[in-house]
Amino acid sequence: MFKENKKIFITVLVVLLAFIIYAFFFKKPPEVGVLQTDGSLTSSQIPGRDLIIILRRLESINLDGSVFESAAFKSLTDFSLPLVKEPIGRDNPFAPVGIEGVEAASTSAKTTAIESTAAPVVDPVVDLGPGPAAEPSGGFGI
Repeated sequence: MFKENKKIFITVLVVLLAFIIYAFFFKKPPEVGVLQTDGSLTSSQIPGRDLIIILRRLESINLDGSVFESAAFKSLTDFSLPLVKEPIGRDNPFAPVGIEGVEAASTSAKTTAIESTAAPVVDPVVDLGPGPAAEPSGGFGI
């Protein structure tokens, strides 16, 4: 069995060695195009040429304002709806529900402390009771 594995190992080694010799000595390296410019570009080689052409076409367009004075335009009806002012949501949409007031009080206390240059203000600790982490079943009701 060892002789059989030895033959396979030697065969793989010879094939690998032959590939390495071919890759380094006989294979020509790929020709890399070197950037050479002589300073003269043809008009088709200018970068952004198509954008310049489109810009020139747009600049040549003349709009006639008499369309807005015609009777047909004036007879058009406006079907737009006025926008209704919607109430603004919470200050922090990611905060747990029920924390809005405490957070606002904490923020106002901080600004008052900064304005009055009093002693540092400590944020109030809110006891929310046992949360999902306190449930022994992991919150699945099992």
